[in-house]
Amino acid sequence: MLRNKKPIIILFFCLFLLLIVSVSAIFYYTLEQDKAHSSLEKAIKRQHRAILLADQLRQSSDDLTRMVRSYAVTGEEKYKEAFYQILDIRAGKAKRPLRYGQIYWDFKLVDPEYGKDAVELASLESLMAPLGLTPAEKQLLAKAESRSNDLAKLEEISIHAMQGLFRDNEGQFTVTAEPDRRLARQILFSPGYFEAKREIMTPINQFMIMLDKRTSQEVEAAQAEIDQNLKWQSLFSYLLILCAPLIFVLSIRYQKISASGLVESEERFKSLSEASYGGVIIHDQGKILDCNQGLADMTGFTMNELVDMDGLKLIAPGSLDKVLHNIRSGYDQRYEVEGVRKDGTVYPLSIQGKNIQYKGETVRVIEFRDITEIKEVENKLKRSEAEHRAMIENIHDVIAIIDRNGINQFKSQNISKWFGWQPEDVIGRSTWENVHAEDVESTQAIFAKMIEEPGKINTGECRYRCLDGTYRWIEFTAVNCLNNPLIEGILLTYRDISERKKMFREQRRSAQLAALGTVAAGVAHEINNPIQGIMNLATLIERNPENTDRIIDCSARIIAESKRIANLTKDLLYYSKDDSSQLIVSDIEELISGALGLITSKLNGKGVFVETSYAENLPHIAVQPQGLQQVIINLVDNAFDAICDKALSDNNKVIRIDVEVTKLKQEPYLLIEVHDQGTGMTSDVIERAKEAFFSTKPSRQGTGLGLSIVNDIVASHNGFLDIESRPGEYTKISVYLPTEQNKH
Repeated sequence: MLRNKKPIIILFFCLFLLLIVSVSAIFYYTLEQDKAHSSLEKAIKRQHRAILLADQLRQSSDDLTRMVRSYAVTGEEKYKEAFYQILDIRAGKAKRPLRYGQIYWDFKLVDPEYGKDAVELASLESLMAPLGLTPAEKQLLAKAESRSNDLAKLEEISIHAMQGLFRDNEGQFTVTAEPDRRLARQILFSPGYFEAKREIMTPINQFMIMLDKRTSQEVEAAQAEIDQNLKWQSLFSYLLILCAPLIFVLSIRYQKISASGLVESEERFKSLSEASYGGVIIHDQGKILDCNQGLADMTGFTMNELVDMDGLKLIAPGSLDKVLHNIRSGYDQRYEVEGVRKDGTVYPLSIQGKNIQYKGETVRVIEFRDITEIKEVENKLKRSEAEHRAMIENIHDVIAIIDRNGINQFKSQNISKWFGWQPEDVIGRSTWENVHAEDVESTQAIFAKMIEEPGKINTGECRYRCLDGTYRWIEFTAVNCLNNPLIEGILLTYRDISERKKMFREQRRSAQLAALGTVAAGVAHEINNPIQGIMNLATLIERNPENTDRIIDCSARIIAESKRIANLTKDLLYYSKDDSSQLIVSDIEELISGALGLITSKLNGKGVFVETSYAENLPHIAVQPQGLQQVIINLVDNAFDAICDKALSDNNKVIRIDVEVTKLKQEPYLLIEVHDQGTGMTSDVIERAKEAFFSTKPSRQGTGLGLSIVNDIVASHNGFLDIESRPGEYTKISVYLPTEQNKH
């Protein structure tokens, strides 16, 4: 009997399912059809509105030209007033008239009362915001508006010329003179003016072409979707017509054999319950009618003991009310309670009940599952989570996760300790909101590069805004974990390094002042020689005031010696400035020459000379000039000490400086090498050479900050330092600085 019934049931449900699918699909594609039509209408409306607003931008530029030229020709104030009103309406500073998108100024100039029904303050840019323009389209309109605003500034010059106002040295219209109508007309009808108009209209024309292409594609896509929906509607309508009569025939056949299938259904239920991994009971009003072996194994009772038992005896007293309520309400979802075994032990239990037909009666079947092991795993996970959370909350660094767009997904609680924010204040917001405006571009560049390299560790520094509005320096380490399913973001740790930054600035200034002391004696000697020469030349002039040739010769030599003194003092003053934060695009050769000029006397006094070699076409790069000069002075001074500490012949008392451009990982770097044949360094000394306050000299001869300061200055330029040395033979220190195009 079951063999006869099963194929019918399967076929019936397949056809019924197909019927439901067909009806649902017809309904779905009908809705999709409406949505496609709606999308088509919206695309056309957006296109129309965007074209109108773009035309308003074009028209506003033409209106500005018309008004300023009319003012230049007639001198009537209404044209000047209209000129500035057009600018204010476009910028959203004045209310936009209701019919401003139509023909407006031709009526307004004749009838001043026309267009009094202003709507609201709305710039042209804000009106375009809801139109769904692409970034490229917005950029074109913004470019056109910007160029129109630039042209308006030129037009204002002609307006002020009509009023007799002209620009002073600071660009303000404070100089008064006779009105110059001829100048105003020359400006407004010059070839440059017409070229500026063309520059305004070019992006507007490009916008029209781009908008038409995009919206045409949207219309074509919507129309294609409409056609596809019609095809699917036809297909499922045919299936609906085919399935309905077949279902009717099968339902009649099913009714004839359904009664005979009851016994088989009961037997099948018995088999399924025995195969269950949990316990299964059938009860009526709490009395167990039947159960499986799984329940006996779980509770410790035999199956004979369980049959006719009150099923509530298998439930712990604390859970009885919950179970009784769910039985009475017919609740059929899984829930957790506590069960009790034959030996009295209590254990966690998951049960699910459902009312069914059993032997012609409505009874309730319940599945029991022992979840002791699951609860143990859950408790372990909770303890582990609590331990990790406690570790995160008590760690010194702030831990954060952001997505690929920079949106904060997680912040550890200790962010409040360092910066005042609560985690919920920043989660869901862009992390760039709290990065200092001057640091956003360089920091975003680091993250953009990191997104392309999963798993790579990146470090950097930036200023981070606190809750009170102040900024503090942070050092961050970031790892791309976007592909990690447990994180799915960029993992960050960062700490406050404001005090370290302050200490670095103080150490650097101290080292700079110490270096000034190093060069002071040499500079004084360099200045004293030309001063002595000037005094001698002046004495010669005084003794022979009638000798014109000698006076001319002595004067020229006095001027040359004075320039020499001026150059020395200029280099010294330039080096002594404390301007450690400003980056200036500089000529590296000039900076190095200026630094060497400050210590030449000290070197030459010991017979030490500097040889320099510069590669051709060295690029000018953005550096902090005083910092780079301090790097050169410190490195040369160290080389000088190393040479003096070693007994060398005069031929070996040379410090060589080579400057060239090299490539590391396909990226260009400026390489400065300082090479000496002095005492050299051991590997242990090289490892510690960059540490602050580490020195091999006696305490009275050095602070131990020389190479540490050099390393910090180079690192602040996103560069790095490399030391190569052999004890008793030589030392070569290489400074790598990224060129302008490689610098972040």
